[in-house]
Amino acid sequence: SVSKLIFKIARDDRNDVHFEQTKVLSLFVNCLGCATPLEDAEALIYGYGAIKFLTLNSKLLEACLNLGILQLMVLHLRMLNLAKSELVPIPEQTSHGIFQLTGALRNIASVQDKKPLLAESGAIAEICKCAALFNGNTDLVTNLVRIISIASNEKSCSQVILSFPSAMSTFFQILKKYPGREDIVVRLTYALGNLAANDNSARLQISSEKDSIVILVELLEIYLAKDIELTTRVKSSDSKKDKQRDSLIEDVMIKIIRIVANLSLNETVGKQLTSFNPENKCSERILNVLLSCIRYKTIYESEELLLVTLTTLNNLTFYTQAEGGQENPFKKRTLEIAQALSTLMLITQKDCLIEIARVYGNLSRSEDVRNYLVDTRALYQLIKWLDQDDRELKLTTIGVLVNTMPDEDKRNIFRQDKGLEKFLMILGETKQTRDWEMGCLICQGIWNFMIDSSDIVDICGENNTFMLIDLLITLLDEDNLSEQDHYEEWEKFAHVATNLLEKIETFFEATPMLET
Repeated sequence: SVSKLIFKIARDDRNDVHFEQTKVLSLFVNCLGCATPLEDAEALIYGYGAIKFLTLNSKLLEACLNLGILQLMVLHLRMLNLAKSELVPIPEQTSHGIFQLTGALRNIASVQDKKPLLAESGAIAEICKCAALFNGNTDLVTNLVRIISIASNEKSCSQVILSFPSAMSTFFQILKKYPGREDIVVRLTYALGNLAANDNSARLQISSEKDSIVILVELLEIYLAKDIELTTRVKSSDSKKDKQRDSLIEDVMIKIIRIVANLSLNETVGKQLTSFNPENKCSERILNVLLSCIRYKTIYESEELLLVTLTTLNNLTFYTQAEGGQENPFKKRTLEIAQALSTLMLITQKDCLIEIARVYGNLSRSEDVRNYLVDTRALYQLIKWLDQDDRELKLTTIGVLVNTMPDEDKRNIFRQDKGLEKFLMILGETKQTRDWEMGCLICQGIWNFMIDSSDIVDICGENNTFMLIDLLITLLDEDNLSEQDHYEEWEKFAHVATNLLEKIETFFEATPMLET
């Protein structure tokens, strides 16, 4: 009855002042500490229901923590988990009480500087255990995955999750059990994406969990089908509800694709994700989903989805460069990927353009792809990107162009479209930017441009040739270096630039009349 009374008062935030200025909160927490989950279920329902409302107030949340409410929550969770693991029947009222408890715990987890307390107190470990034991309770699972989702971007919490023996197994069981619950799937996949973002062992742990990749691929296919169906419906109606659901479904896809992107940062996992498996054909299915996202979504409505899709394609197509692996679908379908990317070449979003250039950087080792870049005039567009101000876009674009230089027809297009002049302009900017990585790549590109030419002046032009010589001499002069220069980076540049300068000098030594 005390808990019920406090619950009624706590529901109205205008009463918060009574809890701030009196000893009521302290007495109430002590009273709640005398309750047990199995024997005093009703007290927990109203008690933690009240705590859930009170902890929405930052001052009262701090006061509750000082009174030991977090430790009490962990104790009650531990008691419940122990009873469940020993097959003690759990009354329905008790489940309702724990639902309120986890709702209050979510409020604590939502405060950034309180997240480490969840790991220190043992709350995260008990949450993981509770999720394993009560994965059939939809309402409770909903609260538990909210807490896991919120806590997963905090280092100490993520370490506890990864060290919990059955965490990955539990997470994928839940995903398999509730594939149609967008609210559960989006939060749990967000958590998995966070775990895989910065921890190499987490990538291996997630990918090695039984059926984990299959479950993720099946979810991707389910939500892609939902998205296509709902997008069609949204276009033919003005239903606000449909638009909100379409946004949520797209968010689920973003979270799942992000997991794949982060997993593929590990070389072992990346090769696994791109290797053909005749049993489940996961790599083929992943590629199908990624290409569908590019083909069916527009940059103006789905920029985040397209960006994560392109990032994932970049990570996965990296493994097409490995020797062998002819059964790798990403390697077999490089031309199809290049064709899909070409539809995005005229967009203006820099982040997406950078990822497109990175993917082309991986694919352009294929002669078929290089020819396709010419046939569709995509190569001309890449040369135009050299005029962009964005450093990363320039760098990745130069990388693609370097890959195209082995082919004479590509070099001719590069020359005709003033590509060499653009390279020289960027190299000249190195005097101010001190960007030795960029300078090194430019020199490598120019080397490839003139690699089998018998007449450097003819292919480069006289003015360009002497401008290049002047730039190289200036940039190779150690006296021009300052304390701000990274000497190791400059040394890498100097090695390539010196070879280039010597190549030009060798040409002039062999043609004395021209030198004169």
